[in-house]
Amino acid sequence: MVQFWPVGFFDLRWWPMELSYASTVPRQLVHRQHVGEVFLTDYRLSDSAADQIAVQLPASHRIFRPTNKRHDPLVVAESFRQAVIMLCHTKFAVMPHFKFMMEQFEFELVGELKIRSAPMPLVLDMTTNQVDTRDGTVSRVDIAGVLREGPRILAHCNAIARCVTPESYSRIRSGRDTYVADLRARPPGSVVIPASSVGRSEEQDVLIAVNLPAEELYCAPDPRNYALFDHPLDHIPGMVIFDAAIQALRYRTNDPALQLTRLAATFPRFTEWDNTCDLAVSFAPADHERKRSCVTFTQSERVTAQLNVTTTTAH
Repeated sequence: MVQFWPVGFFDLRWWPMELSYASTVPRQLVHRQHVGEVFLTDYRLSDSAADQIAVQLPASHRIFRPTNKRHDPLVVAESFRQAVIMLCHTKFAVMPHFKFMMEQFEFELVGELKIRSAPMPLVLDMTTNQVDTRDGTVSRVDIAGVLREGPRILAHCNAIARCVTPESYSRIRSGRDTYVADLRARPPGSVVIPASSVGRSEEQDVLIAVNLPAEELYCAPDPRNYALFDHPLDHIPGMVIFDAAIQALRYRTNDPALQLTRLAATFPRFTEWDNTCDLAVSFAPADHERKRSCVTFTQSERVTAQLNVTTTTAH
């Protein structure tokens, strides 16, 4: 006898079960092509409390490289980015082929992310602050997250993102949605900064270049770096912007071990592949061991991204 289950029977919000860390969520839910780049393993939705998402951070990763037996703080940002996208698909029924554009992104570490012999069973408690709709479809979300291990809070996160159809995205991009880069975009006379100066081991993982006589910095990632770009993108994405910012700060402070503790970013425009991207760093007065700075990305004298960053030296 064939059993037909009622609609919604397998919706996890109805099951009083613990989160699982046995396998990743489907990669399509977080817009990744390779399962090795998926850091979420399970989720549980709620109509009356925070939605819960299971997170397992990689013990080693070419891009999110651990330092002094601690996870790279940027892996928290990537996990939260994935969680926001997955929540839009699973809770708000945003179609899989929709495009996501981050308008604002913020996270702050408040606890240590030590690497252990067994992975930490982490949970992101996700709270939706606001949902905007257009023609019955979710078009914009404001979502906050708290990363924790049991009762121990490790990070606070927040993001505002737009969800658009491929047709709308093509209009927004003025037809540039099919652009594919094949080389670094850096001006003549500039050189890629030595990998060891920015905490990297391979030149391909270096995202910034410098004009040595003028000491001008540029954001210039290599689009052929498949460890960094899981799939082709028509613009330089936010996570690469974040990494380029911390590399620029390491170079300017001559401290390859510098690590993020807080980041708040806005993206007024897309950062294009085929246009020189100037990168400027300004420093605020230091607060004890923590340093505050502002990193600005500019193309054709127009700001594409601005980050307020707090850093500390990894011990």
